[in-house]
Amino acid sequence: MSQPNPFNFHDYKDFLKEKVAMNRGENAYQSRLAEAAGCQKSFLSQVLNSHVHVTPDHAAAMSGFLGLTEEEQIYFIDLVAMARCGSPSLREVLKKRMKQMKDARADPSQRIHWPELEFKVQELYYSSWHWGAIHMLVSIPNFRTSSSIAERLGLPRAKVEKALEGLEAMKLIEKTKGGWKVTDNFTYLPNSSPMTGANHINWRQRAIANIQSMDDTALHYSAAFALSQDDFHELKEMIVEFIEQANNKISASPCEEAAVFSCDFFRLG
Repeated sequence: MSQPNPFNFHDYKDFLKEKVAMNRGENAYQSRLAEAAGCQKSFLSQVLNSHVHVTPDHAAAMSGFLGLTEEEQIYFIDLVAMARCGSPSLREVLKKRMKQMKDARADPSQRIHWPELEFKVQELYYSSWHWGAIHMLVSIPNFRTSSSIAERLGLPRAKVEKALEGLEAMKLIEKTKGGWKVTDNFTYLPNSSPMTGANHINWRQRAIANIQSMDDTALHYSAAFALSQDDFHELKEMIVEFIEQANNKISASPCEEAAVFSCDFFRLG
């Protein structure tokens, strides 16, 4: 089970309580947390069970022990400041800043940092699904030739050969004696790109085709449901965290198979 994230909480005490509960099996976890904060264990117990609050200094000091990233630390300290502040104007400033931080985290491109192609190249690469599909297949040893790629994707060989030449011009693949191979160059499309919409539509059209093909190795899930506002935002954060973890996993994974992951999560209406 993943560790709790302060971005999923409105109250820093709820975050700390869940963190302590999840790590209860660790030796003297709450005592070590108090030590990291620079306070007595009895004071931390008061904080977790009464109206008493830690200070922003305590929050900053315990952030390293809690394993928080820099942005998580800032948000955690803001949660503490929000709980302590008595000024309506300061509360509004904190709420605005915290919302901006949460909104930024909702964009995976802000948390996954890959190089971007120049826009002219983006226009071509993301104009059709087959560019990315051929690019990914070239990374797999069994798909280093135009004929093997054409057979896998069900595309005319001439179209595949033209795409391979285009990908070579983009410096994303190169030709060797053993066939085509990917270079160290890669690309990622940020949400701000004009090509983002086309990219999503291209892959969802392929997902629809896969659904219609009755591929029993695939997994497709769709559901409409009602939930609380807080849970809506928490689920969105969980999905973005999964995307981040998945990309870390993919980066370290040997190239043996090519796959597509599409995720849709939105308000109805």
